[in-house]
Amino acid sequence: RFATMLATAAVVPLLTYGVVSVYSLREGTRRTVTDGNLNVARQVGEQIRRYISTNLQILHALAADLDNTGLNADQQDRIFKNYVLRFPEFRELTAFDAAGHTIATSRIGAPTVAVPRGDAAELYGTRMSPVFVDDDMLPTALVAAPLGRAERRAGWLVGEFSIEELWRLTGRIRVGASGYAIVVGPRGDLLAHGNPEERSKVAHGESLASDPVVIALRSAAPGTPEVRERAGAGGERMLVVGVRVPDL
Repeated sequence: RFATMLATAAVVPLLTYGVVSVYSLREGTRRTVTDGNLNVARQVGEQIRRYISTNLQILHALAADLDNTGLNADQQDRIFKNYVLRFPEFRELTAFDAAGHTIATSRIGAPTVAVPRGDAAELYGTRMSPVFVDDDMLPTALVAAPLGRAERRAGWLVGEFSIEELWRLTGRIRVGASGYAIVVGPRGDLLAHGNPEERSKVAHGESLASDPVVIALRSAAPGTPEVRERAGAGGERMLVVGVRVPDL
């Protein structure tokens, strides 16, 4: 009996150590996975920010060039057509005067764009509408750069900006064995989905405004991540990590 008590006393600490070790291992693995996913999300967010900011700065530079060179309407028309060929992200470029009349356009017919107003955001010296899904089921926004300086504002250069790169970026991201990335607009609308089986939700205009992670991110300070666990579509446990795209 005394020997049995000694054996038990020897085994209990080993069992306790084993349980603590397994728990620590699980917690350490979870932290490692969470940190890895956060790094992926931040890197993708920075790529999206840089891609959009570069194109908005191109639009702003073109507007400044038009203001300084004094080109006539035919010359501006030719420049716009060349720009949409060189920068396929811009499917249309149209200049409007201060009264809203068309000065020049890259289109063969009448322009289809307008100066974004209302809920447009001011970014990198330009004005950008909320992103929407166009007739080709691609994320798109209207962007406008001012023509002329503030004291003699001469109108706007407006572009239809196809942000198809969002789809390419999310399509390339794989997180673990079955993870993926998605991009959500400021109002909660789904803009890009990295899971091919779920991509049709973008075309259907699905909103994630009621998603707990999206709700938390919309009210959180910029740079604050959101980490949650929840069940996936098939009932599997999913680790969801969200970050806000800088400036956007």
